[in-house]
Amino acid sequence: MGDARDVLNRLNAEVNTARDHAVLRDLYAPDAVLTSPNWDDVRGPDGAIAYLSSWTDAFPDVADEPVAQYEIGNVAINQYITRGTHTRPLVGQSGTTVPPTGNSFELRTCDIIVVADGRIVQHHIYLDVADWFGQLGLMPESPI
Repeated sequence: MGDARDVLNRLNAEVNTARDHAVLRDLYAPDAVLTSPNWDDVRGPDGAIAYLSSWTDAFPDVADEPVAQYEIGNVAINQYITRGTHTRPLVGQSGTTVPPTGNSFELRTCDIIVVADGRIVQHHIYLDVADWFGQLGLMPESPI
């Protein structure tokens, strides 16, 4: 196992269980960039923690079940089945709040991280936001 795999495993352990912001802050480089389909890019450890906390705060039971793991040099990739229940407000990047729906979701998700000097410099998160919002009851019914 290489450095990138170790870092992604530590990140997953923190997001899924301990949720220790000091550890998360140490995992991200000061100039790290996190990209996701539901927020604009965030920068640095504080930006990454804000994004990740938006998930863990709104879905306290959120958990990632690894489906596949890859590592190539300083890049680690995980594919998951991510599950959670919307029991607390979901706060968006702009501060907009979605009240809890009580609905559960199950999504295919993917993390790709790039590591330099033992810290995350790029973190790309992929998920189907329309599917996620649909499962939460936040999308209108399909007319067909």
